[in-house]
Amino acid sequence: MTTETYSPRPWKIQVVDMTDRSPDLAFRIPGIPPRRTLQSGRGAYRDETGKVRFFTKAPVRADAWQMLDKFRKLLPAGWEPRGDSARVRIELVYPLTREERRRMEAAGANILLPHTVKPDVDNLVKSILDSMTRAGVWIDDAQVQDLQARKWRGLLPRWAVFVWWLPPVAIPRPPRRKAEPEGQGTLFG
Repeated sequence: MTTETYSPRPWKIQVVDMTDRSPDLAFRIPGIPPRRTLQSGRGAYRDETGKVRFFTKAPVRADAWQMLDKFRKLLPAGWEPRGDSARVRIELVYPLTREERRRMEAAGANILLPHTVKPDVDNLVKSILDSMTRAGVWIDDAQVQDLQARKWRGLLPRWAVFVWWLPPVAIPRPPRRKAEPEGQGTLFG
């Protein structure tokens, strides 16, 4: 996978190859990935003044806290939030249906099938990145510059989040203009 960094001239792009680097942080979590997202667990009501009030349903809050707890436990000891740009890859493998599991085990196959039902991958990504922000992986999830997310079904349910810190890009200053002699080439000279 390559990441593009921008040079001072927009038509020249320097490509930084990230495939040979192992991730700077890797969260490998066995078990079923999150099924409820913060976006799916929101509700609203009108209070006595007619104002709309929003709330998060209790099971969704519990899932969010469990996710946050998992990230906190897997962070290295003494970890401080980073302020650099990041590249993130999220892999989610949900369990197969009974029929799919039976057929795969009978064939001795272990392949990943597309997972095209809810929860939506974009809402999962938002919940995961928000939990990582609250856990202190980075200062803000706006630092994620490059994001890849995959959602599958397989024999072994699991989920993983990989983080690479991107090298800072220095924007060079333009060369200084030479001072013109006084009285020559100026508007009023």
